[in-house]
Amino acid sequence: MKGWLLDIFRTVWALFYWNLRKTGYVWRGRAAGRVAPCQDASDSGRGMQTACEACRSWSSRARFRRVCPLLAQNASGYWVCGVDAAQVRPFWGRAFGYVGSSVAAVLILGVATLYGAMHGIGYDVSVRQLVWPPAWSELRTVRAELFIKQARESYKAGDIQPAIQALVVAYQLNPGDYKTAMTLAQFYQISRPSQADVLYQNALQRHPDMRDDTSQVWFHSLLARGRVDVIAELARERLAEGTPHAPTWSYALLAAARLMPEKVDLAELADDVALPIAPRGVFYLASRVASLAQFSPEAARKEILEAAPVAGFPLDRIYRVEALIRLGFPEEALQLMSQWKDEFSGRDMGRLLLGIYAVMGEHEQLESEFRHMLSPLRPLRPAEITMMAVHLINHPDTVLTKLLVEALPRLSRAEGEEGEWLECINAVFCAAGANGDFESMRTVQKLLTEAYGVSGVVMEILGLFFEGKSEITQIGTILPHLRPLGTDLNYALLERYGVPATQLPEGEEA
Repeated sequence: MKGWLLDIFRTVWALFYWNLRKTGYVWRGRAAGRVAPCQDASDSGRGMQTACEACRSWSSRARFRRVCPLLAQNASGYWVCGVDAAQVRPFWGRAFGYVGSSVAAVLILGVATLYGAMHGIGYDVSVRQLVWPPAWSELRTVRAELFIKQARESYKAGDIQPAIQALVVAYQLNPGDYKTAMTLAQFYQISRPSQADVLYQNALQRHPDMRDDTSQVWFHSLLARGRVDVIAELARERLAEGTPHAPTWSYALLAAARLMPEKVDLAELADDVALPIAPRGVFYLASRVASLAQFSPEAARKEILEAAPVAGFPLDRIYRVEALIRLGFPEEALQLMSQWKDEFSGRDMGRLLLGIYAVMGEHEQLESEFRHMLSPLRPLRPAEITMMAVHLINHPDTVLTKLLVEALPRLSRAEGEEGEWLECINAVFCAAGANGDFESMRTVQKLLTEAYGVSGVVMEILGLFFEGKSEITQIGTILPHLRPLGTDLNYALLERYGVPATQLPEGEEA
């Protein structure tokens, strides 16, 4: 064993030493009668008759053939040079081959060990990221991913603080990573909303290609908190940048103008040349209607009916119908819907018709529509139940509320639709609370907790708010905790219960 180990070290040394000696011998010229540096100087220099000087000290001379394949064993068993001195040459290919393969083997072993160790810790690293230098910058992202994973596991286990701490570390490791910043922002939007806003703002600036996604998530966070003043600024920026979701952001500005008219000037928006022409047309009409309605609802009605429609922008039609409903002109609203029925989605058609019937006092027609959608002869659809619940927040009706709550247990919880199902349950709970039907409200909460095993802590807090037993005076303090929270439901609750008259810096939980 000792001799083998010594020969291994001799091989490494000999691969370079003897190849260098033989290279110098070849460059100086192979003079006649002169032996090579690796041959015994006392011999003739002839092949198979000249002893090999280079392997004399080796434990096993045969191993020297790894360095020089010219080494041979003659009939007498002596190790000799197999060629004449003039034919001796270096074998650099062997040197680099052995060394290269050895280095490669060591690197492969090292990479495999490192790969196994990192995966053992939990890092989802790839071989490319370990061996390719340009990919080494990705390792910060890999480390951040581990902490994101830990954050999700902590969150599922109900350990919110460890989850946030893990996300903070992930963000510090990789502040430029979009997914990390957005995940941390969504955790912060409940306990530290102002910090969440900063993260969303940074994400908009650092990742312009993700502006639409970022602004949508931030919008829902702001809407839940009733921060319509910030929503107005964000919506204006998005419209000026040519967002493909112009109707959504235009509607947000219209809603903000209703909720906080002192913060949002529709006339100013209509004159802003940085905005697209279609939304500006709707803003101009809305500003005229708002101004006229203060003194003469009839004049406002006339303005809505006679103003030229904004071509290619269905939100114009939706706004007119909603405005007529609010002003108390349901017949005219129904007339416009019939005139432009092809431009309304099924969802908008349904919710606006329910609103028209409510303002007209057509209770029998409303009840007929509710009973049709809640009929045992057809499957219950979460989207329809949510629409009815939102309607009942805008237009309270205790009879219809009881119909809705009584039908709720028949709603199946289909796999993959948990989010839509839970949004529907939340909407019905809020409808019952807004109608003062606290018994039905508790029935919905019981269904959620007992039949489906979902925690009802947030519902308990929200229920106290509806009952007037809570110290919380702003519903925007509770809504961020109610998840999922549909946009229509969020708008309806803010319209019903209002937003703060002035937006002061928000207090944050420790």
